[in-house]
Amino acid sequence: MPLLAGDIRFARSANMADVPEGGGPPSAQLLTSGRSNEIFPDLSEETRTVGRTEIYQIFSILRNSDSTPLLGGNVILAQPPDDPNISITLLTLKNPFATRADIVKRIESGMSAGTEWNGYLLENHFETMRSLTVLQRPGTVPPTIGRTYLLIFDEGKSTERRQRVRIKATTTEQRMFTDNTGSGPVDYLAQVTTCELFDGLMHDYPGSPPSRTFARSSTKTMIRETVYSDSGMFYGASRLAHATAMNDVWLEVASVYTQIVPNSRTDVASVDQYPSARQTLTLASTPREVKVGITPHTQRIRILEENSGMVHVALLKPLPAPGTVFVDFWSLGNRYTLTDNGEGRITGQGSGSVNYLTGALNITLKSVPDIGSSITISHGEKSAYTNRSGQAGYRAPEFAWAMPHQGIKPGSVVVTWMSGGVLKTATDNGSGAFTGHAAGEIDYASGKIYLRPTAMIDAGGEFQTAYEYTSTRTENFNAPAIDAGGFGSLVLSEVPAPNSITLRWITTRTVSASSGTSEIVSSSGAEAANTVAVGVTTNTGGAIYANTDYVSPGGVVGFFARSAPPRVQGIYTWTVDVPSASDDSVVFGASSGTFEMLAQAGGLNTSNFDLTVDAACPNLFFTLKIKDQDGVVFAETNSVRVGPAIAQVAPAWPTTPPPPVITTREPVTPDAPVTGPSQALPRMELAGWWSDTGGRVYVKVPRTAMPGSIYADADGMGYDLPNPDSGGAVRWTPSDLAAGFKTITSVAGIDTKYYLWK
Repeated sequence: MPLLAGDIRFARSANMADVPEGGGPPSAQLLTSGRSNEIFPDLSEETRTVGRTEIYQIFSILRNSDSTPLLGGNVILAQPPDDPNISITLLTLKNPFATRADIVKRIESGMSAGTEWNGYLLENHFETMRSLTVLQRPGTVPPTIGRTYLLIFDEGKSTERRQRVRIKATTTEQRMFTDNTGSGPVDYLAQVTTCELFDGLMHDYPGSPPSRTFARSSTKTMIRETVYSDSGMFYGASRLAHATAMNDVWLEVASVYTQIVPNSRTDVASVDQYPSARQTLTLASTPREVKVGITPHTQRIRILEENSGMVHVALLKPLPAPGTVFVDFWSLGNRYTLTDNGEGRITGQGSGSVNYLTGALNITLKSVPDIGSSITISHGEKSAYTNRSGQAGYRAPEFAWAMPHQGIKPGSVVVTWMSGGVLKTATDNGSGAFTGHAAGEIDYASGKIYLRPTAMIDAGGEFQTAYEYTSTRTENFNAPAIDAGGFGSLVLSEVPAPNSITLRWITTRTVSASSGTSEIVSSSGAEAANTVAVGVTTNTGGAIYANTDYVSPGGVVGFFARSAPPRVQGIYTWTVDVPSASDDSVVFGASSGTFEMLAQAGGLNTSNFDLTVDAACPNLFFTLKIKDQDGVVFAETNSVRVGPAIAQVAPAWPTTPPPPVITTREPVTPDAPVTGPSQALPRMELAGWWSDTGGRVYVKVPRTAMPGSIYADADGMGYDLPNPDSGGAVRWTPSDLAAGFKTITSVAGIDTKYYLWK
């Protein structure tokens, strides 16, 4: 006979009970179609309160003696439960004799057991405990919060007990243990972590004692890591979110998720919270609300067996502000909070009192806190913020900035800003002060503004500044004569605008050391109109060159100077330096003077000027230095020699190279290996002056083929001295003269030995 719909039936398993041994092979008992609670029993009040996972196994059978083939079959959930807290999930098993315990392992295989974790359970743990204590080697990574681990005892045996536990919180500390060995006690450090669990233990789990080898006892509980894997297919049902038609190619359901294990935990987002503050103070309500969090201070009372109880005391420091005390504690896995009412009374899940004058806190909790948890006490101090709106006797907020231009025109500055949505204005009075909705000062010469508004600028607002500026002029003066009262006079070439003058000067003082055998010279800078002093640096941002290496007394020396940004055009100062003379004015009749730098294309400033050597100038070397408008020395010449006219001709090499003892360089010319004494370098010159008492000697090298030089031109020639642009002047010390040679490091980083030629 043909197959009929009634021939396909569901049969009960051998044990239709939600117990570990439930399930098993199919039985001859058939399920009645449409009958309620035939697979799942009705829900109890306990199940509705705490949740439950029930697992049952049923079988599909064919009741027909005909030989007509069965072409296929399927099982669906046609109607989800009306109760949103109930979920039904189907899965298939290859083993028809599987029990509930086998099915649980299949469900839990989504988080399969991994390798043994690098720590073990410390001592015994018992059923219902909501914490674990684990021991590890110091420095080992402790259990990860939110991670699931697997506890296994008697793995692979009939007495096996296992449970997956998820870490909620951890506390890690270093403890000292003692191991009694044959040679006596040995102390060692171990890392102990106490883990708070989301769920309590369902069995007793024996742990291992402390071990100096950090090894678990083989017969005790092990901890395994879990590895997520997609272990199989689970089938469920979900209602349509929108109506659909037969020809639709897609449909939308309410959710693709189902709940296998009861879970009462939910995700909660907290936004717009005041950081570290559970109470706030309103400092002002007009022109806008200003609200700040109370400064938090927190302390904890750790609950252990010895202090487990409902009455606790604490001393709060700094002294708490009324209405800012919070007490939180955990009892039976639930969190409770107590607060003060601002009058010294503690209310909430308990009672107590707080003394705001001494900080003494006395609380009686509603229930005994959980051992291992903490009572957290937080409070704030009101002194952290003070509302001074409308008060006098304190300095108002100030603002300072520099304008992008200098030489501001007096009376042209107008500063505007918004305060409470209202436009505020401050105007300079032409004398360096502001009037209107602000006080303050302006330095017209430097363009610096100092503002103290009488109405605060709005958050995120900007100060808008309108002004006019003019060109500035810089003049340099030699040190003026100072009278007995400490006053000196300067005569400007033009009449200045009021409040537009800025002065800068440098003073030097000599201080004798306490021993009386030496003296220390130190420099100090001073300035007017809030101009910032700049430290002295040498040879930066400019250069100065002399047109000769030698000059006779009464002769003229031409100088070329240049400076680069940020230095500007204007009047610069030259100074002469004669280390061998006590008076620097012996060269030009004055130790300093001025010249003008003119702006050129490319941002550089240049100048050419001549100086005449005094006819009575003795034989000596001198250098010329230049200072900018800030008095900073930024460049100097190489040494120039003043001497008799006969000394102007420098000695030169003879037509044949000199003997090896007076050669000039090691190593030798390119591609010429050193096989013996030093060899002469072609076209090498030595010029200069020296004396038996020691003097200054410099060596000049014409352009010659030298490898590695960074000053090479098109035909491979280059200089090999520190400053080729200026002729390569080098100072020789008396010890160099006594040795007869000097080693110089070139710009290419090559060490070259130069010998004196006498």
